[in-house]
Amino acid sequence: MALILAVTLCKLSPLLQRLPGRAPYFGVWLLILMTVLVTSGIARWLDIALQMHLGTRDVAVFMRDNVAIAALLGAAMLRYFYVLAQWQFRLAAVARAQVDALQARIRPHFLFNSMNTVAALIRVDPDAAERTVENLSELFRAALGQHDNDNGTLGDELELLDRYLAIEQLRLGARLRVHRDLDMLPPNFSLPRLLLQPLVENAVRHGIQPLIGGGRVVLRGRREGGGGIRIEIINPLPPTPTEPGNGHALDNVRQRVPKAT
Repeated sequence: MALILAVTLCKLSPLLQRLPGRAPYFGVWLLILMTVLVTSGIARWLDIALQMHLGTRDVAVFMRDNVAIAALLGAAMLRYFYVLAQWQFRLAAVARAQVDALQARIRPHFLFNSMNTVAALIRVDPDAAERTVENLSELFRAALGQHDNDNGTLGDELELLDRYLAIEQLRLGARLRVHRDLDMLPPNFSLPRLLLQPLVENAVRHGIQPLIGGGRVVLRGRREGGGGIRIEIINPLPPTPTEPGNGHALDNVRQRVPKAT
């Protein structure tokens, strides 16, 4: 009977999934009762035909008792799966809302650090201004989370990082120098989207921008045991500490990494 029910549910799964609200659960419950009713009738018929005398002589009572037991057990089981599904849905919704809130914190960085550069380039170098707008649009797309899932790849993150650094390179010129040592890292390694850019932005804002002569940002990475990777972002420090920020970038990284594991 269990095998028959499993095959039937598998075949009817596409139809049941199209039902609204709790209707799929009610449909599965009715299907359980129908399956038990039919199999009980067949079992009782075989018992009588073969004169095995395994059950009560009253066919109606036999089938009624089996259906009643199946109704109670089926309702309890489906109630458990319904509550579990609702809990998982709410947990995913809460996690998504937290990720959205964390991503919203970094959106102003793109706007305030880039729009002045675009405005300054429009007259003197329209092509560079157009490239900057294109880079900025891709950064906004990532910041707004316009993807099917929260994770991307290391290759995607490095491409976004190049777009960000291209904008800052136009603003800071020769003062910003970048050294990359990331060739040994797998480009398809899974990472939360927009994880590296806020850290590099911190390095530029607090390490390069205050220095008259600028400096070099070093991006260094290596593989680690257990299939992980380690990425270091190194920047110079000015003699006088800069005005502290709100700490959103580091908080963002600390909170988003556990959600992606």
